This record gives sequence, C-alpha cells and structure tokens, in this order.
Amino acid sequence: MIGAVIGLTISGKVIDSESGRPMAYAVVMLHNPKDTSKLTGTYTDEKGVFVLKNVKAGRYLISADFIGYRKTFIGPLEIRKDTNIGTIALSPLPIKIEEVVVEATPQKVRYEVDRKVITPSADVVSRGGNASDVLRSVSGVDVDMQGNVRIRGSSNYILFVDGHPTNLSLKDIPASQIERIELITNPSAEYDAEGSAIINVILKKRRSRGYSLSADATGNNHGTLKGNLAAYLSLDKVSYFVKFSAQRNSTKFKREEVMVYEGDTLKVRGIWDQYSRVLRLSAGFQTEATQLEVGGAFNEYGVTIPTVREGINEGNFYEHSLERKPRGFLSFTHTRNFLSGLLNLEIYASYYPRSMSYLVDTTTGYGIKTVGYGESYRGYLSLKYSLKNLKLGLKLYPSRGSSSDTTEALGSISYPDIPPQTLNYRRDIHSAFLLYTSEVGRFNYSLGLRAEYTDRSMNTIKINRLDLFPSLHVSTSFAGSQIYAAFSRRIWRPPYYMIYPMYVVQTTYLVQLGNPNLLPEYYYKAQLGAIRAFGPVSLSAEAYYDITENVQDVRESKFEGYDVTLYRFVSSKGYGRKYGIDLSLQAFLMGLVGVMGGVSPMRYEYEDVSSDYLAAYAALSLNLSSVQLQVRYGYSGAYRLVWGRVAPYHYLDIGANFSIGGLNVYAGITDPVPLFKEDLTVTGENFYRHATTQYAKPVITLSLSYSYSRNFKRTKVKEVEELESEEEQKFLLK
Repeated sequence: MIGAVIGLTISGKVIDSESGRPMAYAVVMLHNPKDTSKLTGTYTDEKGVFVLKNVKAGRYLISADFIGYRKTFIGPLEIRKDTNIGTIALSPLPIKIEEVVVEATPQKVRYEVDRKVITPSADVVSRGGNASDVLRSVSGVDVDMQGNVRIRGSSNYILFVDGHPTNLSLKDIPASQIERIELITNPSAEYDAEGSAIINVILKKRRSRGYSLSADATGNNHGTLKGNLAAYLSLDKVSYFVKFSAQRNSTKFKREEVMVYEGDTLKVRGIWDQYSRVLRLSAGFQTEATQLEVGGAFNEYGVTIPTVREGINEGNFYEHSLERKPRGFLSFTHTRNFLSGLLNLEIYASYYPRSMSYLVDTTTGYGIKTVGYGESYRGYLSLKYSLKNLKLGLKLYPSRGSSSDTTEALGSISYPDIPPQTLNYRRDIHSAFLLYTSEVGRFNYSLGLRAEYTDRSMNTIKINRLDLFPSLHVSTSFAGSQIYAAFSRRIWRPPYYMIYPMYVVQTTYLVQLGNPNLLPEYYYKAQLGAIRAFGPVSLSAEAYYDITENVQDVRESKFEGYDVTLYRFVSSKGYGRKYGIDLSLQAFLMGLVGVMGGVSPMRYEYEDVSSDYLAAYAALSLNLSSVQLQVRYGYSGAYRLVWGRVAPYHYLDIGANFSIGGLNVYAGITDPVPLFKEDLTVTGENFYRHATTQYAKPVITLSLSYSYSRNFKRTKVKEVEELESEEEQKFLLK
C-alpha cells in the first residue's frame, strides 16, 4: 500500500559477562535518547535472544537488565533498517554506600528455568574447599562428612566439567578454579537422559581481550596441600589457556563400627585418612566458533586405617586401599551457520587405565590382599542443529573397558575364598532428540522428545533396550517474579559392578556382590518453582513430585560360612515416590550484611517404608571493605530406609576472607565444636551393624591466591544510573 509505514526490527542477544551464558527472560527496553523515557520493551527467550518489533526509523538507546545485575545501555544507535546489535553482556551489580565501596557480591544461587546456578565467590566458607563444599549451602542438596552429595535424597547424578564427562569427583575440583556450578534437576530432552540430575562444573576462563595469571595454594591440618596455576591470553579472535593443578586432599575421621553375626560380635575402631592425589595439566584455545582442549590427569584415591578389632579375628590391623586412574582426554567443539540455522559439532575422547590394591596386614601375621587392573575407553560424537524454534540432534556414545581382580588370604584369617575375576564390558548409548521452543502470550515453553538405544554387555550378560524420554518446560515472568514448571522422564543405568555377579572387596569384614537381575531406575519428575525479588532480597520456592520405577536398594547379610558382611544390590518392588519443597532466601542488606538460608522438607515412600526428612541451612556474612566474614550452620534430619536408619547430624563452618590488590587470603574452620557426627544403623536377618563417623579434629584451612590481569583494550559500554527492575516489569505489562 502506497504511503504505508513498515515497522523495523531490532534484535540481539544478552549474556552473563562472567560465564558467557545466555540470559533468559532479561528485560530489554527501547528508550528515547534525549530523556531515556521508555518506548517499548520485550524479554529475551531461553537462548538470550530478543527481538523488538514494529520500530520506526530513528535514533534510540537500548537497555538490558536482569534482577541482581547492573543495567547496561548501548547507543544512541541510528536505526534505518532491520538491525542486529550483537551481544549485550550484563555483570553483577556493585553496591555503593556513601564513601565506602563494597566489592560486588553476586547471589550464591541464581535460578533459571531448568537449573540452579551456584557461584562459589558469593560463599566465603567454601573458598578454601572443593566443589562439594560449594554445594553444601544449596536447598535440596545434602553433603555428608566424606563430601558425598545427594540431590533430593538421590546420589545418582551425572557429573560434567565444562559440559564433558570426567573421572574426577566433586572433591577433586578446587573451589578457586570454579566459575559456577549448574545444578540441573529436571533437564530437557536436549540432555542425556542418564541420572536423576546433572551437575555441570564450569571452570574459570578469560573472555575480555588481554592476559591474566592466577595461582593459589591451600593447606589444612588434616594433611591437605593443593596448588593451582593458570595462564590466559585473549586476543581479538582467539583465546589461549594453560592450566595446571597438583593436590593432595585429605580428611581424617574417627570411625567406630559394631557388627553382630548370628550372635558373634565384632567391634572395629580406627582413624581413617581418606585422601586423593590429583595432577592435572591441560591446554587449549577458543574462538567464537571453535574450542579445543587437550590434557591429562593422574588421579589416586586411597584410605589408610590403623584399626583395632575386638571379637572376631581380633588384633591391630593396618588397612590400606589405593586406586590409581591416569587419564588422557581431548575435547573439541565447533559451531557454524548452516542452511539458515546453526550447526554444532562436539567430539570428546578419553582413555584411562586403572590399578587397585587393597592390603590388610596385622601384627599377628595374617590379613587379606587384593590386586586389580583395568582400563577404560570412552568418547562421543554429537551433532546439534538449531533452526528458529526447532533444535534436533544425534549422539553416538560408545565406551569399552576391562577389569581383573585377584584376592588372597594371608595367614589363617577367616575370610571367603574369592577366585580370580576378569570382566570385559561394553556400553554403547546412541540417541536422537527433538526440541521445540515457542511462546503463547506471556508464557514460554519447550517441548522435547529423546530416544536412546542402550547396547551393553558384561562377559556373557547382554542388555539391549530402546527408551523414550519426553520433557516439557513452561515459564513466565511478571512484576519482578518468575514462575516455571517442568516435567521429564529419566533413567539411571547401574554401573557394571552393580550388575555382574563378581565380588568386590571393601574391607576385611565387607564384600560387595553384583546382581545380574538388577533393573535400571526410571524417574518421572515434575516440579513447579517461583522466584521473587524485593530489592536486595530474593525468595525462591521449588516444589517437586518424583516417581521412581525399579527403586535400586541394598541389602546387607552374613556371608554364608564366614563372619563377614555381604553387600548386595536389589530392585525394590513396585514404584517409589518422593515429594517436597525447597525454600531459600538470599539477601544483601545495606551493602554490609549478607543472609542466606533454606529449608527442604521431603517425604519418601517405597515398598513398606515411608520416611519424612528435613534439611536446613543458614549463613550470615559481614562485608567490611576488603574483609568478609561468614558463619554457616546446617542440619540434616533422620530418615529410614528398608535396611535401617540414618540419624540426624549438624555442621558448623566459620570463615574469613581478606583481599588486597591481587592477593586473597582465606582462613576457615570446620566443626570447631564436635557437632558433625554421622550415625548409621543397619538391620537384617540375623545381622546388625551400627557405625558412627566424625572428624578426628576440627578442620583448619588456610588458602592464599593471587591473580594479575591486564586488558589490552577497554570494552566500550555506556553505563547510566540503574533504574528499578520492578518499574521495567510494570511497563512491559501495560
């Protein structure tokens, strides 16, 4: 039509300046450049992309904002045609009070539609620790004394580092190297269906143009010594990095156990030194489209226990268990435009041999000795293609491995005769997925379906199955609040040692046996969450209801003919269910006082067991210029299972952090008074076991870190006074 005005579009993308991750549901506004008055606005989608439609030609300011971040303006820009302005990076909001400037302290936990994003730098008491310590103050996450993590009562999670598989544990990853941790409790069909949840640890990288060097050293009175070095160089189009880590993590526990076998009683007590040694070196480069990292690691896990036994085979034992896992890996990612869409290629490969030894020797000349060897190959090839609202992908994930163990009794100890065992195993999981993302009114949604074909063999045992895994995510934002809901179906495939009927020696009184009839667990997960910000205060609530098919459980009994515990895996009958709510509060008041707290009640039911469980934590921090102080308290309630009962326990951490220039000093103490005590009771037919574990002494940690960086060129971003996010939300709702 002659004379008609054609509306233009302005598009772009909003990301987190620290992580580089797209920011979903950020507010993007179009302003009059003369007085910054608001003209129109929109939200970013789940990929951080925004489109402002029906814009008249002219001169404009554009702003992007998100709760807890500094509002950023760009422009003024002259718009005469459809324009893509590129990427807008938002950074955490610093707080100024009169003449005192308090360094930016981001929220520890940030909630997104399908995940919780945990920032270690916001939690003082975890700075000298590891990834397990970072997760300790997160609603719905329970971390025991050994650093083992349970998410809503389940330890069947999958761990990634920078989105790739790893043979590291959470305890091997220093908090100082972590940029953020993504806890995905209800993943979409785009992700592998394995695990009740996904933990993705993202390590620090440099993104601005320039170079940086960082080094840190940590030690504690239990024997931990850790050192890390990293160097980064970022040019206009490519960034290079080299990272090295050397660490010995050690924690000493007092442990006492009492076992009763058809009237025979065994009492064991000793000081456990549970340790790991890790050497890791990697190097690589990253461009806007390509990333390559190659490296190797040497991992060693051990437990040394001087043990006193009373009753059966009594005497003074010295137990030593050691497992070594060298590893080499390669990770490659490339993204390019293809047929009006975006094609992403990922290749990952790793190889690590394994050696294991377990030796018990005594002053009376008898004990047991186990020696094992093995190796593992695994890798994957992944292709993903995105076109407008549609994403689809294919993934080939093969793995191969072998294991060989021999056990012998030394002297006259009464112990089962375990013949030499050799196992060759294969596990191939090939998958395809389809994910559709769109919006209806104010609601954004994604609907996905994943198909996975499992092909496994363990010597003569073969497992083949095809499974479908649907997912649905819905979210909306209004007036400073965000509401989301999700549903997914997932699976937990038991590892080979839980399936193949081979004996695994744990201690002189505990042997583990696999069960070829063990079934995979299937999860049907639904959750509903809401987040509300009131200035510096953030509240969140996340309710969930999970149904588990083929609940995997354990049974302990007397090893026939011996006073030794046999630990077996079983699939419980019928369905189990658990439901609860995770509530959390975060606040940074007057720029000086930080408050974090959470409570997570849960109920768990399966077979003839029903149990209520309650976990809670609270942390108080004080920020005085360059000094930060924090006290953290946690509680994990009692719960009951088919095989017994776990008693409640408490923990307490105190930490202080001091910064001057590029030097950072952290000092902390865990369990300053003996609160952290785990108590476990196991009951069975003609069998009883009771175990208590607590720190041998309080853990006192000292950590020093230094970083130096220099930018080659300043980023030209115009920043103006922050406007209230809630006002922006109200404007968008008009």
